[in-house]
Amino acid sequence: GKFHALSYALRDQKPELFRNLEKECKEHFFNSSMSKLIIKGLVNLGTAVLDSYDPIQNSKEVIVFKRFLQNLPDIFVSILSPEKAEGYYVINHGDIHMRNLMFKYANSSQPDVPTDLCMIDWQLARLGSPASEIISFLCISTEKDLRKKYYDTLIQDYYNSLSSFLRELGSD
Repeated sequence: GKFHALSYALRDQKPELFRNLEKECKEHFFNSSMSKLIIKGLVNLGTAVLDSYDPIQNSKEVIVFKRFLQNLPDIFVSILSPEKAEGYYVINHGDIHMRNLMFKYANSSQPDVPTDLCMIDWQLARLGSPASEIISFLCISTEKDLRKKYYDTLIQDYYNSLSSFLRELGSD
C-alpha cells in the first residue's frame, strides 16, 4: 500500500516528474515481440492443464477455463495497459511475490515480526493498475485457504496502508 501511495502522491504533488516516469516506465516485457510467444506458451500450458480435467466430472471448471484461455490475449492487454486503469495506474513492481521481498528482523523481543522490507528484482517494473499487482501477489504468494479466510482483511489492510501513507505524504 505504501509503495503504491508513493505514485499517487508523486502524481499529485510533482506531476511533471510523474509524467517523466510515465515516459520511462513502459511495460516492455509483454509489449515486446516476445508477448505473442509468451501468450502462446501460456495457452499451451493452460491447454495441458485443461486436458488433465475430467470433462464430465469437472464440466463447470472446463467451461470457465476454456473461456479464460480464449480471452487470454485480451486479459493481458487489459491488465498491462495503464490506459485501462483510467488515471489510477501506479508504478508496479511487475513481478511481486515472496521471493522478490527481503525482510529485516531487528527486534529481539519479537524475532518473527519483520521490522523492514526491501523489494528486489525490478526488471519488470511498469505502470499499471494497482489491482493487477495486488491480485498477482495474493495469487502467487498465498494459498487458497488463506485467501478464502483473509481476503477481505488483506484488501482492507492494503487500503489502510495506502490511504494512511498517502495522507502522511500530504495527499488525499
